Amino acid sequence: NLFRVLNPAVLLDKYNTNTAAGFISAQERKEENNMKKFYRIGALAMSLIIAASVCGCGTKKDGSKGGKTDSNSSGSGVHAEKAGLFDERKPDESKDPLKKGIDLDGYEFVIMDFNESPWTRTSNGSQADNARVEMLKKIEDELNCTITYKYSPYSKYFSTYQTSIMSGKKVADVLTPTMYEVGAFINSGLAVDVNKIPNLNLNNEYWNHALVDMTAVNGKSYMLNCDIYPHWLGTLNINFNKNIIKELGLESPYELVKKGEWTIDKYIEYAKAAKKDLDGVAGFGNKDRYGIAGTGWGTSYLFHGSGIPVLKYDNDLKKVVFNFKPTKTSPVNEQAINVINKLKDIGINGENLTPTLDTDDYTTQQKYFANGQALFFTTMTRTIFLEMSDFLRNMKDDWGILPLPNLGGKEYNCLVDNNMATMIVPISNKDLDKTGTILDAIAYHSYYDYEPLFAQWLADTYFRDDESYEMLELIYQNMYYDIFMAVGTSDKRLWDIESEIIVGSATNKGYDPAQAIAKLEDSIRTAVDEFYGK
Repeated sequence: NLFRVLNPAVLLDKYNTNTAAGFISAQERKEENNMKKFYRIGALAMSLIIAASVCGCGTKKDGSKGGKTDSNSSGSGVHAEKAGLFDERKPDESKDPLKKGIDLDGYEFVIMDFNESPWTRTSNGSQADNARVEMLKKIEDELNCTITYKYSPYSKYFSTYQTSIMSGKKVADVLTPTMYEVGAFINSGLAVDVNKIPNLNLNNEYWNHALVDMTAVNGKSYMLNCDIYPHWLGTLNINFNKNIIKELGLESPYELVKKGEWTIDKYIEYAKAAKKDLDGVAGFGNKDRYGIAGTGWGTSYLFHGSGIPVLKYDNDLKKVVFNFKPTKTSPVNEQAINVINKLKDIGINGENLTPTLDTDDYTTQQKYFANGQALFFTTMTRTIFLEMSDFLRNMKDDWGILPLPNLGGKEYNCLVDNNMATMIVPISNKDLDKTGTILDAIAYHSYYDYEPLFAQWLADTYFRDDESYEMLELIYQNMYYDIFMAVGTSDKRLWDIESEIIVGSATNKGYDPAQAIAKLEDSIRTAVDEFYGK
């Protein structure tokens, strides 16, 4: 149920249920692992060094590194460095919006959300959720404002509010659609460029810089994210079976990641090695072992993990282009074609590499992995802590997590799924100064007061090895957004890139990526020009 899967408070609800049912609590696990954590410090420090060399805290994809800044402007400038996910975070009170003597005179800040969990004033009793409730109360008291939650129907933000926003009616300070719905707001000019919102200090460490930078449209950014909605929960990762790796005598994927050798080729090689007839019956059935448990859309995740953009800005043409074939006379992007053809080894040439490619059969794929009948399972990070938590708790074999494989090197593209909620500000909001102040306070205090407790609880409760902490840290430091995943759903011509060229070619025998591009390129380029020409 997507109403529940996108929010950390839901995970904490599940924590309470598990504890009541007799599962080990976070505190018990923490005490049990105290000595283990002592030894993990050195390894974790090394992983942070590796992650810093790969991307750097606050590193942007243009290669520039983050550095401290005292800028109070949104947008341009150097980003302050973010702390690691498991680092101690020492607040810089000079940046705290609550320390600036601001009085909003009882202003009501309204947020429209499909999930009440981040905004409810009732704690589920966990330390992290207590901190969240206290944080909201502190912001209201110190700024003299109220934060009001109002329900919005999931996946129907645009159809629900388009007319009201166009008429100038202030429906809310902030809307929280999932990323795939934001393109419609951008395309219609109904969202505010967040760089123009006063008192919103986007360069500070408590904002999600990757989202703002990587989803910019014509130099403007429309989406916000802070740690009341931790987007690392929406990163795509690979779960792997450690017992099968040991049985096959393969090098640990953890070591491959650290050496920069965790590639799509290596992923497919390992998957092929893991396939095994377990029941002695001719053919592969539901009692045999496969290389990969995952749906057909898993091929899409792997493609985006390669880091090849679907849309990009062309410096020569001075516009955003379809990266697979920018113009009618351009050669086809052979790198993209090669990656899609590699994925055919999973989709249609895999000789039973996966048990099924039914894109709706997600629960069955989870069971294959949890039963030890698959080496790999591609999923969102949050599924480890929610949908798959019971499967993984009871899994006999040992398991760990990995970033999506790349094309080589130590930079990993940890794609954030477009089902994750994001914040946008509608153009009918004329109180941008107040909205900016309150959003900045929520971002600051969720980063310092809430997320560290939440992340540590999740990891301590579910992870089985020290390396999983290191991998989650690396994933956190390398969150990757493909602007196409947000804007592509606003126009079928754009979404054909995903459904027909990438997934279609990888999972259907009658499809060839070059032929699919030739068939669709004119309509795709027209859609790109229309969208980015506004």
